[in-house]
Amino acid sequence: MDEFEEEADFLPPGREDERVTLIDKTEEKDQGSYKSTEPYPKPWFSFPDISPDSDLYDNEENRTNYIQTFFNIVNANLGTGILAMPFVLRLGGWWGVLTIFLVGLLGNYTAKLLIDLMYVEMANGQKQRVRFAYHEIGEEFHPVYGRSMVHWANCFDQFSHCALLLIMCGQVLYHTFPSWSVNEAEWTAICAIAIIPTVFLRNMRQLAWLSMITVLSALVISACVVCYSLSKSGEWAHSYLPPFRIHTVPIGLGIVMVTYSSQAYLPAMEKSTQNREEFKKLLNVTYAFVTLLKFGVGILVFLTFQDKTDQIMTLNLPQGGFRVFTCITVAVLSLFFYTVPIYTIFDIVENQLHISWLAFNYTNEKALVITGITLRAVLVGFTIVLGVAVPHFSLLMSFVGSLTGQILVIIYPCLFHIKINYGSLPWYNVAFNCAVIVFALIGGILGIIYSTLALYTVYNET
Repeated sequence: MDEFEEEADFLPPGREDERVTLIDKTEEKDQGSYKSTEPYPKPWFSFPDISPDSDLYDNEENRTNYIQTFFNIVNANLGTGILAMPFVLRLGGWWGVLTIFLVGLLGNYTAKLLIDLMYVEMANGQKQRVRFAYHEIGEEFHPVYGRSMVHWANCFDQFSHCALLLIMCGQVLYHTFPSWSVNEAEWTAICAIAIIPTVFLRNMRQLAWLSMITVLSALVISACVVCYSLSKSGEWAHSYLPPFRIHTVPIGLGIVMVTYSSQAYLPAMEKSTQNREEFKKLLNVTYAFVTLLKFGVGILVFLTFQDKTDQIMTLNLPQGGFRVFTCITVAVLSLFFYTVPIYTIFDIVENQLHISWLAFNYTNEKALVITGITLRAVLVGFTIVLGVAVPHFSLLMSFVGSLTGQILVIIYPCLFHIKINYGSLPWYNVAFNCAVIVFALIGGILGIIYSTLALYTVYNET
């Protein structure tokens, strides 16, 4: 008996429909043409696979150990977003510092809520896993609209991440080669040529090493800029952090929110972990590490460049070979990391929406391959158009964080937790979750307003 049937057999009375659903999932996988029986080697550091055959990791020998899971969570909460942390402090000063720590704490809290929502408590007091993905939690929240609520928010978020990575490429190359008669939008379009082959992606596990290289290289680049900043520590005596400004602090909050975007992947991470009982403790360790790292990089670089701190901190380095090398590296790594959000979009459209004529990934039938490749080309093309059309990296980043970042990371987990567990939650838990939702709504609305106004101003100026 496989994992679905084992877990389904332990469902409590009144949940027999979930048992049927779980068994049906197993039978569907066993009968599908895409079922794979060959093991795939898991690197020590990877991005979680959410494709239909990801149950290969259910085998004990294929699950991630403590160190692998640690780096998986770091990967999802770090990426290239760490390069914008000094700019957050330029926008918010000490309030920017507070934002980094507050979002880290709330992200850790809501991550645990999502993990709790994947389990039900049995009559004997033990917990049994009955849900396996974020959208399944949404479906439990509302049987009709819950799944769509998660999918639409996640799709918008991933589309925006794709555009942000392309904009980053265009911006760093434009400022790296200012004498060239190529503007930012044109650089973005040129870089987009390199991501066209992503329409042929078949399996996210094949790209796990690119994800590893991207994040580790981002850490190395950050270390290089920090070392340069430390060499200028003698100039910090006249440094200061700017005061609170209502039109910039919410923008900084949105930027920070984008960098804590692991919630969509946490169910898959927890599922593939060897020791699930230790997962919440690992979340504490990982979020503390990531938050301190973001603060440390942000404060050290900002103290050096002050009000000249750029949106992407490598652009603050003096002109020369070192700056050219780091900026080109950032551009290349952004293109590598593009595969993560675009494949997530492919997976949602082809596998989660249950549109049979789009799911070409597990068949060689000519008609399905043609329609699937065509759709993927349209999706990739849309991200390119968005990347070329939007003129400002950090402002779009803030808009995305204020909208879908707040929804996926803060609002949905708290809202789902209240609804699904309402009968068993003490009043103070409900009150706290409601307070967190109100905070996210206020911060999100202000971030959307001010980032939109700033985008409008920048767009008119360009």
